[in-house]
Amino acid sequence: MLLLSCSMVMPVFAEQVAKPVDAVEKVSPEEIRVALKNMNNDFSQRIDQWGKNLKRDDFNVVRGKASLKPAKQQEVCNIFQSVVDETYQLALNNRHRLNEEESKIVADRPLFIQKLGFEGGIIKTEMGFDCRIF
Repeated sequence: MLLLSCSMVMPVFAEQVAKPVDAVEKVSPEEIRVALKNMNNDFSQRIDQWGKNLKRDDFNVVRGKASLKPAKQQEVCNIFQSVVDETYQLALNNRHRLNEEESKIVADRPLFIQKLGFEGGIIKTEMGFDCRIF
């Protein structure tokens, strides 16, 4: 299993079931908890699947220390980016269910990414490289 370190504190918003506008329920803490769990599980599965396909040729070895080649590093960063993109899209889809402060955060994508725990849009991996998320 390939583990990456990131602040996977990703508030994810469950999709709204069609209801009349006056009956829209605010996002509940339980919805966020369940969505966080689901998103973290999905992320872990993607990384695990990706890691199963690694080969010896995917690494550079210098002085006995292995590091992923740049193309493989980019694949990891693309997984992070897709998780952030999906989380942001869910937040946009449920913006009408957020309070005013939360809605302002969703309106500002860099701030949203920062609130996910990625200071400056940077995810530090345990594999010795960083990913920039936009």
